[in-house]
Amino acid sequence: MTTKLSALAASLCLLLPATATAGTFTPIKHPGKFRLHQQGFGKRAYARVRQLRQAYPRVGLKGLMGDLNRETGPLRAGEVPGPGFFGYSWNDGDNGVDYWYPQGLTGQGGIQAVSWYRSTFGDVRIGFVRGGRYRFALLAEPAGGTSFNRVPIHAGGIAWAGRYMYVADTNNGFRVFDTTRILRVPDDRLSLTGNYRYLLPQVGRYRNVGSGFIFSAAALDRSNRKRPALVAGEYRTSGTTRIVRWGVNPKTNRLAKRRASQAYKTKFDQLQGVITHRGRIYVSSSQGPTGRLYFGKPRRRARNKPWGNGPEALFVSGGALWSLTEPVGHRTVFAKALGSL
Repeated sequence: MTTKLSALAASLCLLLPATATAGTFTPIKHPGKFRLHQQGFGKRAYARVRQLRQAYPRVGLKGLMGDLNRETGPLRAGEVPGPGFFGYSWNDGDNGVDYWYPQGLTGQGGIQAVSWYRSTFGDVRIGFVRGGRYRFALLAEPAGGTSFNRVPIHAGGIAWAGRYMYVADTNNGFRVFDTTRILRVPDDRLSLTGNYRYLLPQVGRYRNVGSGFIFSAAALDRSNRKRPALVAGEYRTSGTTRIVRWGVNPKTNRLAKRRASQAYKTKFDQLQGVITHRGRIYVSSSQGPTGRLYFGKPRRRARNKPWGNGPEALFVSGGALWSLTEPVGHRTVFAKALGSL
């Protein structure tokens, strides 16, 4: 009997990726070495936003959400690995465009937000989605007067905390945008924004200080309302991948401390999305034809499941784990109940 069981176990191992059979999330002893330096957020940063308002009126999030102009579609058959998933797809133009790519996913108050980066010019747009409709806002860095700079980053992850939208800046940390300061672009200035009607202005940054960390994925852990956390993860094709958490002040929605509170390492590679929730770590990986979801508590062997074709970010809402896919022509936003994983 022992011989038969050993043979069965060996055969099962052959059916799974090598990392799935021996992977875990191991705590890093000194997480404080992952430090971020705060810039902006003060009077000078908001004065630049007010200068922009001379040409671009402030309408805030409410103004944008009252002017949604695109419709989502149903979750496409074959885009998720099995039953029990739900979600939606983009319209045909956004599903098929070959220079805008969806990356990060977050949300609050019944609104979802998805970051898209433009491979040709380095722009970033945020799609705000509610009730089967959506609209894009272009990220803008105020440059003085009525001028602004485009934001040339990959935007691999985003996290929405109160008014602030944290956007991952791969080698530098986070850029932070204020959703209450969304600006409307008048007709005579649409040529300056590539015909995007709304701007989401940058008001601050958290710069990486000396850790060599790669900010590839981001999420907000809200499972403890008194102690929310900003989570980031690295994309690497091999070796050790790290996952880091910084505490967030629930009153200000800014980082409570500049030093990380927890950090973990793992051998799971090609990490695209990450989130922590109620003591568990979840990461999506673009390994293989379907992608994988790895999840579990630190120090314990992680479980894994197929997880979408080219999966990206992770986001927890309504008792479900949400994600999205990137490949042209196969883009969808999907979810599955946490209890069914």
